[in-house]
Amino acid sequence: MKTLPDYSHIKYYQLTETADPFDAKLFTELHLSPELLTDTKSISKDIKNKNIQLLILDICSTKNIAILNFLNDKVIKPPILIICPINDQLLQLQKLFGNKASYIFHPYSENQLKEKIEYILSQNNQSQKLEAEVQERTRVEKTLHLLKNKYATIAKSSNEGIFDWHIYDNKIHYSAKWKKLIGFKSHEIKDDPKEWSKRVHPDDNNLFHNIIESIKLNKTETIELKLRIFYKDQEYRWYLVQGNVVKDQDGKAQRIAGSIIDLTNEIQSHERLAYATHHDVLTGMANKEYLYKNLKQSIIRLKRDSSKKCAILYIDIDQFKKLNDLFGHIKCDKILKLVSEKLKSTLRANDFLARVAGDEFAILLDNVKDSESTIHVAKKLQNVFNTPFIFEKQNIYITISIGIFVVNEIGTTPEEVLRNSEIAMNRSKERGKKQIAIFESNMRKKTTEHFTIESALRTALDNNEIKLLYQPIINAETNQLKGVEALIRWYKNDKLYISPLKLIEIAESMGIMHEIGTWVFRTACEQLKKWEVKYSQPIQMSVNCSATQFQYEDFLSSLINIMNETKIDKSRLCIELTESVFIGNESNCLTILTELQNRGLQISIDDFGTGYSSLSYLRKFPVDNLKIDRCFIKDIPGNKDDMQITRTIISMAQNLNMNIIAEGVETIEQIKFLKKFNCQNHQGFFYSKPVEASEIEKIIEKYPVRFCVK
Repeated sequence: MKTLPDYSHIKYYQLTETADPFDAKLFTELHLSPELLTDTKSISKDIKNKNIQLLILDICSTKNIAILNFLNDKVIKPPILIICPINDQLLQLQKLFGNKASYIFHPYSENQLKEKIEYILSQNNQSQKLEAEVQERTRVEKTLHLLKNKYATIAKSSNEGIFDWHIYDNKIHYSAKWKKLIGFKSHEIKDDPKEWSKRVHPDDNNLFHNIIESIKLNKTETIELKLRIFYKDQEYRWYLVQGNVVKDQDGKAQRIAGSIIDLTNEIQSHERLAYATHHDVLTGMANKEYLYKNLKQSIIRLKRDSSKKCAILYIDIDQFKKLNDLFGHIKCDKILKLVSEKLKSTLRANDFLARVAGDEFAILLDNVKDSESTIHVAKKLQNVFNTPFIFEKQNIYITISIGIFVVNEIGTTPEEVLRNSEIAMNRSKERGKKQIAIFESNMRKKTTEHFTIESALRTALDNNEIKLLYQPIINAETNQLKGVEALIRWYKNDKLYISPLKLIEIAESMGIMHEIGTWVFRTACEQLKKWEVKYSQPIQMSVNCSATQFQYEDFLSSLINIMNETKIDKSRLCIELTESVFIGNESNCLTILTELQNRGLQISIDDFGTGYSSLSYLRKFPVDNLKIDRCFIKDIPGNKDDMQITRTIISMAQNLNMNIIAEGVETIEQIKFLKKFNCQNHQGFFYSKPVEASEIEKIIEKYPVRFCVK
């Protein structure tokens, strides 16, 4: 039982000094002291008092009942609860109070009284809130009047409909309100029990008739049940039926006196809330929480029978971000609906499909034989997407990657199952598009390591663990330092923590590449400025820019601000980009590169020949330098194919009036080959590994002929 509201705002009147002993004891426990109603003076004040939440009138007999006649034409503010026996005075009271009062009949239980009071107070509180809202929002008198009428209608409709059923004579009396609650005017249906029983929902019929039979057998003294009654020519609605059994002197049940309350809106609200709690709003399918509940039951079945294995197939749409970029989020929501429908159409009746995140889904398979059977299901799902979607008048091809975890160990939790299947899905995506991976224990170790690295990376900049090293770029013809390339490194405890490529990969997956890239540009420009001040011989600074950072919306403005703040000679700064930057972003890319070149910067294509090589890109975009990737240099002079590719790249760059730089130069033979074909700018371990700025200064100042090769 819920704790009732503050009883200090309830007034309790008795019409006679002699009260029912049960009433006296019960109201004493409720801390309600009775006040004897002998005249109209005190109650006249109370019916106008807005602070009183409830008036209780205990009418044990007909004595002094005439006092209440003065209320006939009065406006009564607080709700009234009348406690009375079922006798001839009941109709007189109903005529006097109408819908202004609720009733509870002798005999009654403590719980019935408390529930009745709580319900009335709750309804009164809602009515008061509604009235307050009306008064607050209404400034015009006419509007106020209309809204008050609406409020009165709502408040009136919240009252219960009363019935009095003589069970042996099978006669019944319905109040006008009772009939209205099931959709009828008072004259439209008779006072006949069949008018009720024939409208009860078939699934509730047994419950309804069993209660009546139980009352006839004196096994039940009170009733409280929820059932569905057919509302006039429309639909079934939910009602709360409450009542007391009236017995004769021999203790034999004679009548049922009670009421009905329409609970439909409340129940539908609960149902909507329950549905929303367990279903995805966009697709209508089960959500992650609902999947958890079903997965938990599958694990329980596994404990009972170890042969009843289950599995989770964790599904992710490949490259869904590109679709978002192409169509936008609203249209991609429609694509997600299409994907969910296609997944539903493929599954068996007992498979459980849920949407667990943005473009991620999970399927719970029960009664799994082995891993091979789950792979068969996964391939079947992937093959369904071989047929394209027709969307926005064009074919959209979608592939999915799937991670599988088979639950075959007792003690596995739903959280572990989903986590392991997601880990497997991530591993499948690392292998490429449209892949399948079954979870293996070593995958969790890799994920844990990845998480540890992510956590450490968030504080690495603040802890001065990220550094820039510089690798010389040498002009082999003049033996002079042409410039340096700034290379990022992450050190912990004076040791290289992870490779630069891994650092960039993790930073991009975490969404902090722009922050790290901005730090790299600022640090490199600050160092370039120091060298400009210190040396008369100009040094060129090359800085790598990832495709992720280049596509960031404020990349250009951020870089311009850094150059202006550090006051560098912009002609000494070179931006190195890989060919992947140009893919699918040509217009924006051309705008940015043109702006940078107009400001004096140089543009280099890094790792040329290893990615999306296209001569059209070199023709369209303002490019100053090509850098031959070390993969073509490392096997020279032993590999004839690499030699031919390198000669071709050098010749092409010369024909396009571009400078050419060879990376990964480590031997004299390589230098001689490159010089032979007029590639004079070299970078590699033969000259120097990446070193700190102070070491570059030593190279400049102390070893001017170190790089001479004849």
